[in-house]
Amino acid sequence: MFPDSEIARKFSCGEKKCAYICHFGLGPYFQTLLVDDCKNADFFTLLFDETLNQTNQKKQLDIHVRYWHKEECKVRTKYLTSTFIGHSTSEDLLSAFYECVVKLDLSKVLQISMDGPSVNWKFYSSLQENLSREYGIQSLTLGTCGLHILNNSFKHGISATGWDITSFLSSLYWIFKDCPARREDFLNVSSTKKFPVKFCSCRWLENVPAAERAIEIWNDILMFVKKIEMGKLPKITSKSFMVVLESTKDKTFLIKLHFFVSLSKVLLPFLEQYQSDKPLLPFFASDVLKLVNDCIQHFKILKPENERIEKPETLCKFNFSDPNLYNDKSKVYLGFSAEQLIKEKIKNKEIADKDVFTLRQDCRKNIITMIKHFMQKCPVNYALVRHAICIDPRVMAGYPEKAQEKMKKNLFYHTLAQTDFPSSLAALTKSDDKKGPDVTTIIESHSLAGSFSSTSSADDSIETLVSVQDDFEKTFRKKSQEQDVLSGHLIEVVRLLDQTSNASPDHSEC
Repeated sequence: MFPDSEIARKFSCGEKKCAYICHFGLGPYFQTLLVDDCKNADFFTLLFDETLNQTNQKKQLDIHVRYWHKEECKVRTKYLTSTFIGHSTSEDLLSAFYECVVKLDLSKVLQISMDGPSVNWKFYSSLQENLSREYGIQSLTLGTCGLHILNNSFKHGISATGWDITSFLSSLYWIFKDCPARREDFLNVSSTKKFPVKFCSCRWLENVPAAERAIEIWNDILMFVKKIEMGKLPKITSKSFMVVLESTKDKTFLIKLHFFVSLSKVLLPFLEQYQSDKPLLPFFASDVLKLVNDCIQHFKILKPENERIEKPETLCKFNFSDPNLYNDKSKVYLGFSAEQLIKEKIKNKEIADKDVFTLRQDCRKNIITMIKHFMQKCPVNYALVRHAICIDPRVMAGYPEKAQEKMKKNLFYHTLAQTDFPSSLAALTKSDDKKGPDVTTIIESHSLAGSFSSTSSADDSIETLVSVQDDFEKTFRKKSQEQDVLSGHLIEVVRLLDQTSNASPDHSEC
């Protein structure tokens, strides 16, 4: 275990003893280090998530802390502790939450990161009231986990069509799960010699592999079902088989699977990118805008004059319920492979034109329902999230005036949330005609324009911006007395928008 020590090299222990050493020996030590880091941090974000613990059959509430580590000059996300609860009302969650964070100074709480159930919002409301009463602060409200919202919206869209693809993919896997005889029968009629891939609707990265495998073995599935109906293979009466049997009777079901894959692939890059511990909040609003535009334009859901939404603010106000904006059903595009399959089936007279018309209508309904549900709960509806683009390096380099304006707006939100700030706001209003913080000067003086312009939200981290923090501060300190009052808060905004970027702590497991 420890090859650098002659004594420690001979050390060994069993599974339970090792677990006890980690939990009762090393655990408290590392927790103390984390608490000390939080004491030294100006602010921190708390992340919580509760899920069923299969071992003790209780709900496990996990708490993580995200903060700016001054020595490493980067955002760190660390596990703090867990507690177990039976009932999970908002009062139960609040009590368990306080039990977990008893060692932390809650006056430094910047934001609470969580999933979006109603009980969590009730918990959040109660916590905000307590923070206001005890410390005179309000944590920043950035919404809830964007990944959960998008995945649930995707499911809502599929459900709106009545296709029941998720049940099919799940049932297809369970037919052969732990059933050697049935697996052997399937292999005997299979040309691909492959089995279905496990599908779980709450695991958003599993949509594409499961659906692609179903498409790959579709002919084998048809042959397997046919032989069972003919009595050449043992009869199956399970609910899973009945779901699969019903799907094979649908002449357009394979087309639906192709559309399912096509839509999933449009969403997949966003889901993969934001399942990360990187601080990505400055990129979120523009990436959401791109995602929605991609869905609209790729599948031709809206009329050409309406299919390009220019700004996140416009997206938040866009009325996706207005049928006058919709493209004609005949012009809706289902994806390349689905369109090719439609042509083939029409040529072979397997489906009629009315089937295709209904299919396109359902696909349009699918995407419109998905986008509407997504936009109802998406964090981009919060101004603080939209204005976080001010520290997107690409915006700072290419549109410095826009970055300054967005930063100023975020400064308003930050100061209002953290302090009683009427005098400073009045001072800021009076100084509107004065020259503000010059982002362009800072970037040009350090030859940062090239690297900032080429920043990728998928590959780069906003943490690199903090390297110019000293220059921000030096520049701002030269301003008028009124702006000087705000400069310290502005530095905090740059750092702390950074550390509030991610959502719930369970993303790495989903």
